[in-house]
Amino acid sequence: MFNRIRQFYSAITAAVNENETDFVLSNLLPPERDLFYEMSIVDQRHALDVSYKVMESLQSRGYRVNSPEMKQLLKVALLHDVGKRAGDLNLLDRAIIVIMSQFCPGRIEIWALHGKGGFIQNRRHAFYVAVNHGELGAEKLQQIGCDEEIVNLVLQHHVTETDDWRIIILKDADQRS
Repeated sequence: MFNRIRQFYSAITAAVNENETDFVLSNLLPPERDLFYEMSIVDQRHALDVSYKVMESLQSRGYRVNSPEMKQLLKVALLHDVGKRAGDLNLLDRAIIVIMSQFCPGRIEIWALHGKGGFIQNRRHAFYVAVNHGELGAEKLQQIGCDEEIVNLVLQHHVTETDDWRIIILKDADQRS
């Protein structure tokens, strides 16, 4: 519960500073940056927080800052939620999703529906994006010609069972951010 309160506070105070903009510029190619900046500031902040936790985790395992593994996972961390565009999920939607996940497990998937419209339809679209953002992000990354490894890691970042150490590190960082 404390983690959810912290996440809500982080969402309402989300900001990206100049050093973090430089971090994004140094880790993403121009088309990838465009996708990053299509996300809301809340999701940009979250992606940066995930990337910092990924970096800490890899450094604690002995990986160098400029190692290929570090570069790849930082890119994935920054891009893992690009399936969520600004305007797809607002704070109300996020709160509803958290509450429903807690008290009505499985209902979000049932009520998810692609496409915006009125109040209810917009909530259903938010559910759709929340449930399918891995696939939506992977499609966007494929469209810009992103490396297949990156695409696959974004696609799989919410799988429940995996032996892939990269997904395990990413999921841990994602859950703690």
